[in-house]
Amino acid sequence: MLDARPSHEALLLMLAVNLYQVRGQQQQFLRFLDNIPGGRTALWDLLEAFVWTSGAVTPDTVRMRLVLDRLRRADPAEIRRDNWVPAYEDLTVQFHGFERDYNVALLLIHLGRVAEARAVITSLKAMGRMEFLGNLQEDAIKSLEAEMLFRDGDLNQALTVLRAITYDVSHGATYHAIADASRSRFLRAELELARGDTSVAKGLHRGFDESWSPWDMYHRPVVYQRLGEIAEAEGRVTDAITQYSRLLDLWRDGDAATVATRDKVKQRRDALQSRR
Repeated sequence: MLDARPSHEALLLMLAVNLYQVRGQQQQFLRFLDNIPGGRTALWDLLEAFVWTSGAVTPDTVRMRLVLDRLRRADPAEIRRDNWVPAYEDLTVQFHGFERDYNVALLLIHLGRVAEARAVITSLKAMGRMEFLGNLQEDAIKSLEAEMLFRDGDLNQALTVLRAITYDVSHGATYHAIADASRSRFLRAELELARGDTSVAKGLHRGFDESWSPWDMYHRPVVYQRLGEIAEAEGRVTDAITQYSRLLDLWRDGDAATVATRDKVKQRRDALQSRR
């Protein structure tokens, strides 16, 4: 796909390269990031920060540390200038500073550097309120606090914090990963499922499949697996087969890292088909 229309257009490149990860082709994804047409900007660092902290792929801690170092030096004004699409007037330099620091904190949490993350979160809380963003600032900070609770093993409290997130965000910001909030929605879906509330978990997981968002698509492989498992447990055999087949089709050309999951899902799918 990336060869079909040679272009240095940032949005097109971002949307196209996402497909590598969704298809389980992480090595191709990494090769692209090491040779970005037009060169790397802080936008690509924000994308990498999202990928490694999304919970949708196996994190690369070496790359996470490199991205963290670059993001800490990133100029919010340059992020705004180089955006995927022309920036909305109300997405100010202040917003991009908040976006940068949020991702810095999230990377720090995932790298186990919690004390440093807490310091960044404190500075985020002290930042002046940006009225045009709805509850984005509060929601983002809650998601960071839930992330720390989750990684500390306090799953119940993490879920309580996640349930308090309203996702009341202005339309102008929704093409940003911080506003789409797929990580916190995915984490809540997984925790609701672990807690046994399959109805809520199912609705949250389905949201990723029905979404237009390029950030939500990263979770679809896991979502198809989860929806298949839920359907199988509920005795909805046809739906389970459909969901498992969607994952197998998506990852049919996946890297070696996808093989174990593909084999497991194929075994479940084939077993269900044999009983029909």
